[in-house]
Amino acid sequence: MNEPGHRSARPQPRVSGIPGVARCAGLILAAGAGTRFGAQTKQLADLRGKPLLQHAVDAMNAALERAVVVLGHDAEAIRAAVDFGPAEVVVCEDWARGQGFSLRAGAAALAGDAGARELLARFRVRRWEAGHLASATDIDTQDELARL
Repeated sequence: MNEPGHRSARPQPRVSGIPGVARCAGLILAAGAGTRFGAQTKQLADLRGKPLLQHAVDAMNAALERAVVVLGHDAEAIRAAVDFGPAEVVVCEDWARGQGFSLRAGAAALAGDAGARELLARFRVRRWEAGHLASATDIDTQDELARL
C-alpha cells in the first residue's frame, strides 16, 4: 500500500489483443465527500454485497487497458475495502478544493499515455444486456441506491 499523496507504481501494460479490452485508459474520480449521499462514505456504500466503487473499478478494469482511480476523502478506508486490481490509485490531497483538482491529479497520472481517454462521470451503474447498454443510473442519494 502506498503512502497518501503518492501514486502507486505505474502498472505494466496489459497484453494487447484481449477481446473486449479497449486500448485506452479510463479515469475514475472518486475523491469527493459525496455530501448529498448522507453521512456514509458514498464510495463504500453497499450495492449487491460490494462497495459502490468496486463496481466501477471492476467494470473499468474489465473493459480498458488501463484504469486510474483518484481518491481523496476517506482514502485509507476506501483502499482497505476496495480491490483495485491492476488499476492505479492516485490520492489527491487537494480533493476538498474541487473536482478540478482531482481531475488534474488523474490527468497527471495519465500524462504521456497515448491511449488515454478520460471518462468523467459521477458513480454510474450500468446494466448491460446482450452487449448493449440497457440502463445507466447516476447515484446521488442512498434512496437512489436502494432502488437498484
